[in-house]
Amino acid sequence: MRQRTSFRSVRALLLSLALACPLPLATLRAQGNVPPTYTDSQALRGRDWFESACLSCHPSAAMSSPDFKIRWGGLLARDLYEIISTTMPQLEPGSLSRRTYVDIIAYLMQLNGIPAGTTPLTADSASLVATRLHFGAPTSSPR
Repeated sequence: MRQRTSFRSVRALLLSLALACPLPLATLRAQGNVPPTYTDSQALRGRDWFESACLSCHPSAAMSSPDFKIRWGGLLARDLYEIISTTMPQLEPGSLSRRTYVDIIAYLMQLNGIPAGTTPLTADSASLVATRLHFGAPTSSPR
């Protein structure tokens, strides 16, 4: 039990340090430190899944609202993945495939103005940890 508490403390410390010192997206791009995050086709699949599995409880407009951006802006894609993959859909948490959850995240990223790249976002830890949610102007209109 003590190890679990220690792990949570270390994780909380690392997350707070990461949030305390975020670099502006333009600086990261200039340094070449922002990997492509998702593809347009992935976001399209994610939109289809969002509409079939999420839209009844979560309107698209709410997923690109100022509240959403405040809640998730600056966090890692992994943080969003962990929440939605363990709690959604509400009546069947964890029932979607890893790829489907990642595709839904790609759609949410597109909806919130994160530009698409040429490499898909994947459900592996390295990809999700390398992707910080820096929101810009929406690139598609909510349905």
